[in-house]
Amino acid sequence: MSVIPLVREHTIVQTEDAFNHARGDNGNAMWIQNLDPLQLLAKASNVSYDLRVGAEYKDHREVGKKNLPTGSEINLLPGAAVIIETEEKVRLPKSMFGYIVPKVSLLQRGLSNTISKVDPGYDGPLLVTVFNLGKEIVRLKRSDRFCALTLHQVLDGANLYGGSPKKIEGDAKRNIWRKMRDLLDVYHVFVDLALIIATLLLTIAHFVSYFSKP
Repeated sequence: MSVIPLVREHTIVQTEDAFNHARGDNGNAMWIQNLDPLQLLAKASNVSYDLRVGAEYKDHREVGKKNLPTGSEINLLPGAAVIIETEEKVRLPKSMFGYIVPKVSLLQRGLSNTISKVDPGYDGPLLVTVFNLGKEIVRLKRSDRFCALTLHQVLDGANLYGGSPKKIEGDAKRNIWRKMRDLLDVYHVFVDLALIIATLLLTIAHFVSYFSKP
């Protein structure tokens, strides 16, 4: 499959009217709602688009999803995996198929994501699972670019995606005990060291008390 260059008002449009004007599902333009226009400047690379962190996410170790208001962030602990809803909503025509791939800049920080597909005809936000494979906490802010979408040409005969838009499942809630356990997992070395120091201090205090007796 050939990679499709992303050109505003040609292969990428921002409104439903423009999408329909380009022959809708049978055309050659993808509709992106909440598009980041700075990514499609004339001199910038236009063979991929960086998807951004959206309004909801879910830690795979928890039951409930979490809201992510503007200005807030996700703290990815070492070993954590979270599923993130993208800021963008997309609608692909029959002629386009998408791949979601990692960004090299985030791979160097220990973050990677699952490579997933976007079928022709899909209409809605995208869900992307991100892993922290490093040893440090990594923070992703709302609207940060965290993975990349590339588009490929599809030959005639493809069937449109017939399912519903993808949504993160689960009620929005927090589990304080799980959060405390995760922090202990990350900082267990310091906890162990603190326990050793406390044990030594208690032992010294015991000996001092014993030998100071008349």
